[in-house]
Amino acid sequence: IKNHLEILLIQLIRRGDRSSTNQSDSIAMANYNDTLVGQMIDYMRANIRENLTIEQLCSAFGMGRTRMVTLFKTATGLGTIAYFQKLKIEHAKTIIRHRTLRMTEVAEEVGFASVHHFSRSFKKETGLTPTEYARSVNARALRWSPEMYPELN
Repeated sequence: IKNHLEILLIQLIRRGDRSSTNQSDSIAMANYNDTLVGQMIDYMRANIRENLTIEQLCSAFGMGRTRMVTLFKTATGLGTIAYFQKLKIEHAKTIIRHRTLRMTEVAEEVGFASVHHFSRSFKKETGLTPTEYARSVNARALRWSPEMYPELN
């Protein structure tokens, strides 16, 4: 009985070692995937003026289309191109808030060939046209101007 218990304990310990190794491998893989997706997002931001395709991203990161799409969707909850479009609209919102440009110039800054396509995409993402968004930002800025509340300065 004593020998059987020793053998059982040895087997259990060995299984535990294997499962902890598998667990650390899966954690390492998850960290690698997160880093890879972060690099993809950085690449998208650096190329915000471009109209990147999945094929271009696959080529830039040396991976197949299926792996990239799956990896990106798992990490972000969005498809690769949908996420890129969202980044473009977020960048456009930043431009509208901080710079005084015509909407055609904003569209060009974020890589839209047509202001009409930009406006449709912006409205689809935000619920407002770019002009409506600019007006709402300006209205909020006027309501909260520092001159109105000197005690906050």
